[in-house]
Amino acid sequence: MPVDDDNRKTCGRENSQGYLPDDDPIASVVRYWEHTYGDPDKPKTYLNIFYGKRPRGEQGKVNKGRYKDQEECFYSWPDKAEQAARDVLEISEKGHNVYSCAHLLVKPKRKKENASSIICLYADGDGAEVPGWMDPPTLTVESSPGRHQYWWRLDRRMAPEEAEKLNRLLTYKIGADKGCWNLARVLRIPGTKNYDYAEVYDEVPIIRVVV
Repeated sequence: MPVDDDNRKTCGRENSQGYLPDDDPIASVVRYWEHTYGDPDKPKTYLNIFYGKRPRGEQGKVNKGRYKDQEECFYSWPDKAEQAARDVLEISEKGHNVYSCAHLLVKPKRKKENASSIICLYADGDGAEVPGWMDPPTLTVESSPGRHQYWWRLDRRMAPEEAEKLNRLLTYKIGADKGCWNLARVLRIPGTKNYDYAEVYDEVPIIRVVV
C-alpha cells in the first residue's frame, strides 16, 4: 500500500461550478478535489485513491463483476494533489476504474475512524434526482450515463460523525443509493473513464462534471 508523504460526452459550455471541458485535465481533477475537500484543518491530511479492474464483461451489458488487482494510494493533501491527479488519469487510461475517498483522512488508512472534518456532504444518486424543494447541489458529477453523484459545499467544516448523519438524511430524502452515505466511501473522479460500460457503448464513457 503505497504512501506518498513528501466520454464519450462533453459539455459545450461552462457549468455552474466553473469547470470547462477544455481545461487542463490535471487542473480539472485538482479543482474537483479542492471543491470537495477544501483547505485542511489538520497539520497532516491524506487524499486516498482506490482503483481496480473487473474481469471482461458480457457484450451489451453493464459489467458488475468483482474487482481484481485492487490497489490503494495515499497522497499528502494539498501539496501532492497535482501528482495524485496525474496518477489518477494515467491509471484510468490503463483500463482501471478509479475512485477517491469522499473526504480527507488524518492517517494513511481508509476507515471512518480516520476521517478528517468534512466541508462537503454527498449522495450517490444512482438515477435519483434532487427534488426542486431542496437546496441544489454545488457540484453534480455524471458518474455513469444518466446517473449522478451530488455534492453540497458547506459554509463551515463539520465533524465527520455529524456529516455522516446528514449524508444519510440526504440519501433517503432523494432516494439515492442507500449504501453510499457512509464515511470512508469512495466515489468516481471526473475525467476518468467508467469501464463498467465498456461493453455497452462504442466508446468508454468519461465521468464528467455537468451543468
